[in-house]
Amino acid sequence: EARDNVLIRVDNEPHVYIPNAFSPWLEDGDNDIFHIFADGKQIVQVNKFQVYDRWGEMVFTDGNFQPNDPAHGWGGRLHGKLMDPAVFVYYAEILLIDGRVLLYKGDVTLVR
Repeated sequence: EARDNVLIRVDNEPHVYIPNAFSPWLEDGDNDIFHIFADGKQIVQVNKFQVYDRWGEMVFTDGNFQPNDPAHGWGGRLHGKLMDPAVFVYYAEILLIDGRVLLYKGDVTLVR
């Protein structure tokens, strides 16, 4: 007769990455859009993604989209005009495949 113990750990934390800086000034296709990156196997969709300036004005909003898509990101513009370098805050609501809704919030720097 033999006995053994086995410990199984399940990593159910989603792999979501939201950058903290981007630079749309060069428009070279590299780091021009502020958007959400995530493991598509863990995420159903991004329910809401919003960006605000330091006075609380919403400068970008989008919702109900898949992560990793620059078409659903902010290019640093407000009313078609590229904004000055500054720090902005974001809020993201992400729906996971297990039904949980996680809230992400933080800041992003628009750099020149």
